[in-house]
Amino acid sequence: MEGLFPTGERPFFLLFLLTLDMTASRPLRVLIVSTRYLGDCLLAASLVNPIRERYPDAEVDVLTFHRNCGILEGVPGIRRVIGVEERPKKWRQFLDMSAMWNTYDWAIITQQSTRTILYGYFAARRQVVYASANDHRGWWKQKLVTHKVNPYPGHWLDQAEALLEPVLGGRYHIDPSCPDAELPEAFRIRDPYVVFQVCSRYEDKEWSTAGWRALIEKLNARGLCAVIVGGGSAAELERIGRVTEGFAEANVCVAAGKLSFGQTARLIRGARAFVGVDTATSHVAGATGVPVVALFGPTNVTVWGPSPKEGRQGGYASDKPRLVQGNVTILRHPDYLGCHACDRHRCPKNVPDTLGRCMQDLAWQDVWAELEKNL
Repeated sequence: MEGLFPTGERPFFLLFLLTLDMTASRPLRVLIVSTRYLGDCLLAASLVNPIRERYPDAEVDVLTFHRNCGILEGVPGIRRVIGVEERPKKWRQFLDMSAMWNTYDWAIITQQSTRTILYGYFAARRQVVYASANDHRGWWKQKLVTHKVNPYPGHWLDQAEALLEPVLGGRYHIDPSCPDAELPEAFRIRDPYVVFQVCSRYEDKEWSTAGWRALIEKLNARGLCAVIVGGGSAAELERIGRVTEGFAEANVCVAAGKLSFGQTARLIRGARAFVGVDTATSHVAGATGVPVVALFGPTNVTVWGPSPKEGRQGGYASDKPRLVQGNVTILRHPDYLGCHACDRHRCPKNVPDTLGRCMQDLAWQDVWAELEKNL
């Protein structure tokens, strides 16, 4: 669908001298704009692969917040990662945007926020974004964009195939991208191990301490080590400390806060399996191809479940406690499949400050039974 400027070229009268078309003598240039969380950014980077498949010489950059740049470490096909401030002053934001004026042929805008659309408008001659029929106050943002599309149903990556159509001239399947970097010698583990991601950005997505401890005991009895990855914040390390308390260092290795995302992906690739909660690292794990057991509670699993490395067949079903696609298995509590009643990441069905039963009551026996199949 065409926007306010049906030719696909946007007049900008104060900077019109910069709009000279030099595209005939250079490769296609595309900017992917993603200014949300780590997982969103990694999924958005997966659009690079189909672009490079269709145009092998294309130059594809990704614009995201500074705090997200690390998850794109070593992702193949990206020419440059552009980091921007999360809450810049208005003059700083305008300078950043105007410095990119018409640098790109296309901007693929993966969110509908004002900032993402303005970045895309300034940066490229043509833009594509999801259509928004109900945003009456934001109508003017849609008018800035040359192409609006409706997302396909299913997983986030299935939906995003619609964003690629105007750029590539057809529908292309999107497999997930994965970061990569060399591991430090201290984490080149030679004994068999399983990687755990214990913490999430939000506590309501975390599993019970007792459940994690039961898994570690079972792994140790089988002669396997548990390696726990994640961030290095004080809160996260305190949470991990409760999980690992009393276990010998030979049986539990805490890598949280010590590895980059690329290194974490390399560590996961060498594991027998991965078990994690709903967080960016579970998306990384799915993209590595190792067996993944992902524990989900309140999140829409159809859209946000970790994609397998290959072979994804649409979104995950929303009415089953066990979901399998490729190398990824998602487990959910059977009593809360249709709940989604969380308010500001707290469960309204419990007393204040109590985490949701959909995750806390998920049986460790079910998780172990799934994990044991991959050992």
